[in-house]
Amino acid sequence: MDNTYFTIVTGRAGSGKSTALAAFEDSGHYCIDNMPVVFLPQFLNLPIDKTDIFNGLTFGMDVRDDSFVRDCAAVLDTLKRKGMKFRILFLEADENVLIRRFNQTRRKHPLSIGKSIQEAIQAEKAILAPIREKADQIIDTSTLNVHELKAIVRKIANQDSACAVMQARCSLLGSNLVCRHMRIWLWMSAFSKILIS
Repeated sequence: MDNTYFTIVTGRAGSGKSTALAAFEDSGHYCIDNMPVVFLPQFLNLPIDKTDIFNGLTFGMDVRDDSFVRDCAAVLDTLKRKGMKFRILFLEADENVLIRRFNQTRRKHPLSIGKSIQEAIQAEKAILAPIREKADQIIDTSTLNVHELKAIVRKIANQDSACAVMQARCSLLGSNLVCRHMRIWLWMSAFSKILIS
């Protein structure tokens, strides 16, 4: 994909990354969550049929991928040298807010093995510090509800339609293959009936 423009949504667990991805998707972005950063160059080199218009391509990446912090800078530097444009959107929230959210949802923190929720949150903050420094935009969701966060992200996403429209056919690749196989199957079925008759 030449002249590809994409967004990386990252940040602290419990800060609203899933909500942000949903808002990007609502705005016409093709979104993939938990994409290992080392797979990003290969994905962007896929021969995409650019007949359907997307406003952008968005990836959700964070500490669920062990290689994210270690390899992110090198991967993005390589893509930048190839002329690919991207932005990093970093979401965060106050520590007490994150603790409350995890307690309310009873979800496990990605780094909670052998740690308390508070220890996991603090460890993640330190791990993500280099990524945060490289972020193009930081959103503090401490005082935002789901609707307010979606509204902010949609405003960001909708700017893309004017400055970085991307043509792709990612969402239809699978269905096109199915249709192609279906046509082959129908042709073979019809041909076999002719032979039998």
